[in-house]
Amino acid sequence: MKTVDWVWPTADLSGGADGSVMSKLFRGQSLSDTALLAREAVQNSYDAAMRFQQQNPDVPFRVVFRFVSLFGDEKADAIEALDLKGMRKRRAEYVKHSKDPLQSGNALDSLDDPTQALRLLYVEDYGTHGLHGDPSIFQESHLFMAMYYIGASTKAADAGGSYGFGKSALERASRTHSVIAHTTFEQHDDDPVRTRLVGFTWWPNLQVGKTMYNGRASFSDHHAAGPAVQKVATPFSDQDANLVANRLGFQPRDPDKLDELGTSFLIVDPAIEPAELLTELEKWWWPALEEHRLDVEVILPSGEAKVPKPAGNPFVAQFLRAFRIATKLDEPGDPNRERLASKNWRNRSGSGGQDLGSLALVVPDGTPVDEDGEETEGTPLVALVRGPRMVIRYESYTRRRVALRGVFVASDKANVLLRETEPSSHDRWTTNTAGDLSQEATEVARAVMTKIRTSVTDMAKAIAPPPSKRNQSLGHFSRLMLGFMGSKRGPTSPPPAGGERIELQFPEGRPAPEVLDDDQVRIKTKFTVRVADAAERSACEARVACQLYIFEDESQSQSRWPVKVRPVGKQHSFVQEDDGSWRGVISKADKITFVAESDPYPNLWTISMQPTVMRVSDWSDQ
Repeated sequence: MKTVDWVWPTADLSGGADGSVMSKLFRGQSLSDTALLAREAVQNSYDAAMRFQQQNPDVPFRVVFRFVSLFGDEKADAIEALDLKGMRKRRAEYVKHSKDPLQSGNALDSLDDPTQALRLLYVEDYGTHGLHGDPSIFQESHLFMAMYYIGASTKAADAGGSYGFGKSALERASRTHSVIAHTTFEQHDDDPVRTRLVGFTWWPNLQVGKTMYNGRASFSDHHAAGPAVQKVATPFSDQDANLVANRLGFQPRDPDKLDELGTSFLIVDPAIEPAELLTELEKWWWPALEEHRLDVEVILPSGEAKVPKPAGNPFVAQFLRAFRIATKLDEPGDPNRERLASKNWRNRSGSGGQDLGSLALVVPDGTPVDEDGEETEGTPLVALVRGPRMVIRYESYTRRRVALRGVFVASDKANVLLRETEPSSHDRWTTNTAGDLSQEATEVARAVMTKIRTSVTDMAKAIAPPPSKRNQSLGHFSRLMLGFMGSKRGPTSPPPAGGERIELQFPEGRPAPEVLDDDQVRIKTKFTVRVADAAERSACEARVACQLYIFEDESQSQSRWPVKVRPVGKQHSFVQEDDGSWRGVISKADKITFVAESDPYPNLWTISMQPTVMRVSDWSDQ
């Protein structure tokens, strides 16, 4: 069999993104790369299994994460089969002409050391429809959408993942940013092939002289159509695909056995560990595991098989009782400890009511623990669950120091709309309107989040009424009385420098809530900033921000609600910082107007909007 090598195509004037866009898709997310892999890989396989089982309901579905460590001759054979020395040569070109596309400590650094393991991870699903369809038919090809194309999908609206970003989670799990797919599927009328294999490496672009390479290398049968086919990543098919797959260590698949159909992904030099992967599978997939919708195992390099055990995970175990109540498997017991909170939800025009889904809240036994299994204060947490029975997010409610754990399970109707509001990482439900979201979707997301928050607040108040205010500080009362009684405690300390020489005004008066619907309000206001006339100089650089604080038991807490602030017009020097504040020059001569607008919030809340201006440079006459 001929040697397979990586081919690095050149860019052309049709444009497009370089290969590094794959790594950037989830950059800055709160989820770790291991969590992304556990969520996205299983989610994509789950979607494929659900489609496949519509016609083959008796075929079992399972996912296997198989870790392999190779030494000596086995490592040398794998290096040759994967053309890793060719990849190392390309990396040297990057170092020479641009910069290293990889972080140090990756597999390419130790190819010549037989004592250093070459680590591989195979992500294998069985009982799915596989990635059928020749890439030449584009969006009708599952292989094309899964491996070649970014940011689009042909999945159903209620699928778990639907943005075509699943490959990014696989790529981020590889220290070399390389993934190879081997897939086997049923016979299709328009496709005589039963098995295909193709791989990609996603690096930044590289300019060498007047030639630019786009960084998207392919591991493919590029010799099939002659030397002019460098940009066409033709997959290996059938016998050739199986021969390459065997050299790369893929498990063989018989296309005539339904339970062996599916896809295997080879992640070259994985950046994740088996123990952490098991924990993340438990953390995000316990609802599917509890309902026996998913069979998943992690195979260690030694060959030992491990399975996720949600009940043995201290963090996850806190939610299992609430899940059984939310899914109507159990009835709630003591109302001071267990509630089917959604039972009291009522239908409202445009907001769903009980059609939104089911919410259960419980007081867990023992001391609450955080996601690391460490004991923590009693902050309510609610697991948001939809569609494929994956936890979308653990929503916290810091206003109440009560040990509550809850589970919300979306209804079939809400599932489709909530999925629409999710970003590519599928880790939250967006309540803000946007041009690419339907109004119904954001209204449902807002209704869900509001009703959950209200239910948590109601139960927290019921089981932990507010403490007596007798012992609370009377600082505010004391400050008022000083005006009548005076004080002999000594000279008053001077105020901190800065604030008294900057003027902040509300030209339209103090902000007041604006009613949006039966449950929601928001605050929107304008304020102006300038250097006060009493300042010794005429200008300074300042930072402008705005916070919205939530009051708890008639006292301001440190809980904040999202609020956006922006300058009006273009006659200013302000630029936005990473934390959402604005930095620029203010002067005596001009007032800079800012608009502040909060996210919608429940109309039962008491809030305080507090714009701030802070001087961040010396005074000047500029």
